[in-house]
Amino acid sequence: MSSQEQLLVVSHYETLTEARRRRLVARVVPVGRGVGVRVVAEYQRRIDDEEGAQRWEPEAREQHAEEAQRWELAVAREAERRFHRRR
Repeated sequence: MSSQEQLLVVSHYETLTEARRRRLVARVVPVGRGVGVRVVAEYQRRIDDEEGAQRWEPEAREQHAEEAQRWELAVAREAERRFHRRR
C-alpha cells in the first residue's frame, strides 16, 4: 500500500500458552480529515511439521471471533483515547 493509504503498521505477539499466541496488527489509516486505527487480532498455534520443526500456523477466525473482536476494539479505543488526550 502507498503511504497515503496506510501511515503506520505495528505488529506485536503475545504468548498465551506454550503452544498458542496472539498476534496484534494495528494500522493507522487516513479517515476523512483525520486518521483512524484499524486493529486485527490473529491467533496462532504451534505445530510440528513433517521434519519435526516447529512453526506457527494461524487458527481459523471462527474459533475465536468474539474474543478477537473484543480485544481489537479495546486496543483501538485505547490508542484513539491516548491520541486525543495528547492533542
